[in-house]
Amino acid sequence: MVTLAEVQPWLQERFLASLIRMAVLAIEACDTQLEAASAKVESASGGDLPHLAPHAGLCKIVERLMELFVDLLAQFPTRRFSRLLIEDSKLLLIVRGSELVQAPRGRLTG
Repeated sequence: MVTLAEVQPWLQERFLASLIRMAVLAIEACDTQLEAASAKVESASGGDLPHLAPHAGLCKIVERLMELFVDLLAQFPTRRFSRLLIEDSKLLLIVRGSELVQAPRGRLTG
């Protein structure tokens, strides 16, 4: 059985980095869903694209993670640490290049 004393160092060292990686994977999954849906509609209707959005639950997860990262950057005690991790992961570039930002359903509009 794993004790809290064994897990605590991992949580302190790697939790935010793994959360950022999870956010990147969720954004990529949303982009994949958007691309697949648009390809399906283009092949069926000859290029007419209706209102498309990725799975609503996945979209909400990405939105909440972005809100968390903004809150972490807004607080002075966590800013120095979280800013470095977010910059190293290139999260801002991934979000700006994502099709999820242009999706009308999400609130992550630029």
